[in-house]
Order: sequence, then structure tokens, then C-alpha cells
Amino acid sequence: MKKVITIICAFVFTGLLFAQSEDYGKICIAVCVPDNSNIPADAKGYIESKLEDIVSNNGMADRITDRFVITTKVNVVRKDVMPTNPVRVSEEYEVKFVIGDVVENKIYATTTVHAVGIGVTEAKAYIQAFRSIKASNPAIQSMIDDAKRGIIEYYTNNCPAIQMEAERMSSSQNYEQAIATLVAVPNVCEECFMQSQKKAIEIFNTMINKEGLELIHKAQSAWYVKEDYACAEKALDYLMQVNPLAECRKEADILAKKIDRKLRADETAAARAAAEKEKREWEFKMRQYEDRVSLEWARMGLESQQIRAIENIGVTYARHQPQQETNILIVK
Repeated sequence: MKKVITIICAFVFTGLLFAQSEDYGKICIAVCVPDNSNIPADAKGYIESKLEDIVSNNGMADRITDRFVITTKVNVVRKDVMPTNPVRVSEEYEVKFVIGDVVENKIYATTTVHAVGIGVTEAKAYIQAFRSIKASNPAIQSMIDDAKRGIIEYYTNNCPAIQMEAERMSSSQNYEQAIATLVAVPNVCEECFMQSQKKAIEIFNTMINKEGLELIHKAQSAWYVKEDYACAEKALDYLMQVNPLAECRKEADILAKKIDRKLRADETAAARAAAEKEKREWEFKMRQYEDRVSLEWARMGLESQQIRAIENIGVTYARHQPQQETNILIVK
């Protein structure tokens, strides 16, 4: 008889900034340790580390997307209390690993590993048992291979639907979510990966141009209040936030230079002496603005910058998501 066990997993994305691109393009399987499991709290971190080892040692990434998860269910099949001093607990465990799709509630692969632990407390027995499980265990490797095939098949069969969903998110101005959805496609699905990357860059350009135009309008409003050094600095603060890759960056440059020319034209001998400090601060800010734009373009080509940008946005978005509960069914 089949027994269905519901496991509630809480994902807490820590907000770790994605400084390098080492996870981009990998198959992602998120680690999920059930909150409602019978694993002692002191031992929970050890099984979580084991799941992370299984993911990373097999060339996969964790937490780019939480659609696909690896989780576990631990059953005690034998327990002995050893009459030693101090008393020790000996337990044998049946550790069931499961990889599945939590959106479709579909299991891709499972395997069960037996482990034995001995400790002065039950938690220490669990810890010893978890430590004895090797990520290179052939049964675990076979499970990973089966899961990879299932995930690749999902992306291959659903590529148009993924891109349509990203377009829908973009239309609702959920640009970062749309980009995160697209960058989760692994590069082993070459055609879908390239299409999704292209779509992500398109959405990225739409996003930064919209944000850039809004910043330019704020800069104009700040400048036209009084058209002095104080207003100029406020305006330039907005202009410096315009992404150097945005098409409207040229408009930002035009406005910055217009402000600069106006300030210089308004200078008189008397005003120059009175406003020397403000003038020096403005010139310093103007150099910062010009240096930022030129450095961004000198660093790498346009396409490379766009790819790096969508990587950063997609992965950082995923890792900044608030805690959420995810149901996954394990059939025993």
C-alpha cells in the first residue's frame, strides 16, 4: 500500500550577492530540509550540509530557482541503548533522498541509503550517521543522473511556455522575476538556454531604459527648481544611477553637460569667488559621472556586460526571495 507523506520545506534566501558567475548555466536543485521531520534540531544542519554536498559535487547549483528540490525523509529502523558509561545510543536509519518538481508535484528520482550512528545522545547518533553518508555513493549518483534527465526534459519540452511566462511577468513590470525565470534554464539545454538568454537581455534592456527615463525626469525636476549648484548636485545624483548600458544614457549625458554649461555660463568674478567650494564639489561629481560611464564601457563589450547583468539580477533576485512554504510529496 502506498503512503503519501507531505513534507513542508521553508526556503530562506539569504540575499547573498552573486559576485561571480559560477552558478549561472548550471542545473539547479534547491536543498530542502523538512521543518516537520523527526530529525533532532542539532542534527538538522548536518543533513542539510550533506544535501548541499550532493548538489555541488555533481556540478549543480542551489537556489537559482526553487522549482526543483532535493529533500530527505529519515526513519529509525533500529534503536539500542548501550549500557556503557556514559550510556550510548545506537541507531540504524533508513535515509530516503528524493528529487522532484514542487510546482507539478512530480518526483524525478529517489534512493534509500542505510546508515548507523552511535552517540551519547540521539542527536549525536544522527550526526554520526549523516557524516558516514558519502555524496559519491553509487545509489546517490544514479539518483542524480535520473533527476538531471528529468529536469533537462522539462526545460526542453517547456521552453516556449517558460519564455511566454517571462514575457507576462515583464508586461506586469516584474522584470527581475522574469529575468530570474529565464536565467534558471541550464546551458545543457543549449537551444533553450540561448533563446532564454536573448529574451532575458531584451527584458533587461526594457527594464533599465524604463528606470533610466524615470531617473532622468527626476533629475530634470531637481535641476529646474533653482538651477544652482545645490540643484545640480541633486540632479547629478539621479543621473549617476542611470545604467550605463541603457539607451537613454545619451539623454542623461546631454542633461549633465547642459547643467555643466549653464553653471559655467552663470559664473561672474564675484560669484566665482563666493561659490568656489560649491564649484569644486560640482566638478568632482561631474568627473565621477564621466569616469563611471567610461569605465563601464571600457571594462568589457556590450554583450558581455548584458550577460553579466542578467546573471546578477536573476540569481540575486532568487536569493532575495522571502521565506515560503513548499509542499513535496514522498511516496513510501
